[in-house]
Amino acid sequence: MQSISSSNHFAPHGAPWEMRKAFMDKTYEKLVKYLEENVDPERKQKVVEWMDPGKLRTTFDMKLQEDPEGFDSVLDDVDKVLKHSVRTGHPRFMNMLYSGAEEIGITGEFITAACNTAMPTYEIAPVFSIMERTTLEHMRSKIGFPKDGDGVMTPGGSIGNLYAMMAARHYQFPHIKAEGLRPEDKLVAFTSELSHYSIKRAASVLGIGTNNCWTIPTDDVGRIIPSELDRLLEKAKAEGKKPFFVAATACTTVEAAFDPIEETGEICRKHGVWFHVDAAWGGGVLVSNKHKHLMKGVEKADSCLWNPHKMLGLPQQCSCINFRRPDMLAPAMSMGAKYLFHDHDVDDSLPQMYDTGDKTLQCGRRVDVLKLWLAWRVYGDQGYERRINLAFDNAKYFADLIRSRPGRFALRSEPQSVNVCFWYIPPSIRDLEPGQERDQRLHQSTKKIRDVLLREGNVLVNIFSEFPAFWRMVVNNSNVEHRDLEFVLGEIERIGEDLDKAGVL
Repeated sequence: MQSISSSNHFAPHGAPWEMRKAFMDKTYEKLVKYLEENVDPERKQKVVEWMDPGKLRTTFDMKLQEDPEGFDSVLDDVDKVLKHSVRTGHPRFMNMLYSGAEEIGITGEFITAACNTAMPTYEIAPVFSIMERTTLEHMRSKIGFPKDGDGVMTPGGSIGNLYAMMAARHYQFPHIKAEGLRPEDKLVAFTSELSHYSIKRAASVLGIGTNNCWTIPTDDVGRIIPSELDRLLEKAKAEGKKPFFVAATACTTVEAAFDPIEETGEICRKHGVWFHVDAAWGGGVLVSNKHKHLMKGVEKADSCLWNPHKMLGLPQQCSCINFRRPDMLAPAMSMGAKYLFHDHDVDDSLPQMYDTGDKTLQCGRRVDVLKLWLAWRVYGDQGYERRINLAFDNAKYFADLIRSRPGRFALRSEPQSVNVCFWYIPPSIRDLEPGQERDQRLHQSTKKIRDVLLREGNVLVNIFSEFPAFWRMVVNNSNVEHRDLEFVLGEIERIGEDLDKAGVL
């Protein structure tokens, strides 16, 4: 490779444009090759070339130094980054709720970085300000919220849930913004016992306290029990507390349960409590005519979180919080910084409604909308509907594979979405009677098999370490084929039998 470095140019910004362009061209070539390898039909690449931290630190020297090394050295570093990172776009990466970022979304990220702006005001992000507003309006139409509702893109679902709770608190107790909590406030929030931990953390951040975020019992498939919520709301009011926020989950993190949204909303309206739906994971079903019934009643919620970087396959991060009513965020957030936010008295074509910085926690909020907007333009509602339906179909196929292997594999519960939770049962414990000994052996074997699976790197599937530990498979990549699903079970069984023969399990 011809060198693109020069000792005469001590920093990238001091190098001639031709040299910088050559560096970008070569880097782009590497990235395209990397993405192409992810979808190689022959699956030649592993999901991860696993190294323990100590070995990775010595293999890939990441120390920074005083002397410049030039572009060639950095190109070598790019190779190392790609080699030692987990290929989350690989069809056999089924470890997390995100997988298989679409290339159009990745291209959107390239353009976003090149534009290098932030989102506080229209004047520094005119295209992206209108684009975000337009995209959120379309998402609200899928939720069933009015077009003139409120919304913003957030740095992840945890912050989106925080925004919802903060807006709910301000809507019902506006004095807290300036005064803080009064002794008589005694606010209480409610969420599923299986909800994402960010709901309780939001209660902590807002000074409400995790003890004042009460958990709602769930049924045998992981959905909140509406009558239990009703009972807890009555109990809180009888104790002189002030219920102000209820969060239902549309697709829980582990078993992908959809809370009964319609019934939960009716109870919230009965008690006059803000109703939030955390659909970070499950929101994608709203674009599927076949599966949107899972979120029936969401249109009557007060707020709804939806993460397109999950079911819709956008690159990290892409998260949206939407509100049914207009102007929900600014009253709770606004600080009115005059150096940044100005009245447009001279030019009415620059309305302040496009200045989003005063209704968000961040001033320098990054542009997350372009990748989503580009992808939605390419695929349309119909393309996304096909993606969602394919994921559900693949999850059903995988569950059927498990059912076809009785005695060796067992479903922990019937899949409700694209998560499939199951056990592999090693030969040496198949004849054990149900009980503590069998569960202990099953627990340890699941953890040991997963450790080998991770180190071999051919496939990556997560486990839930609750006793007895079980596998949680997430079938979300649109490039997954039936042979990949068969491969997963084959690898788990191969490793399990080898360890069992060795007496390790």
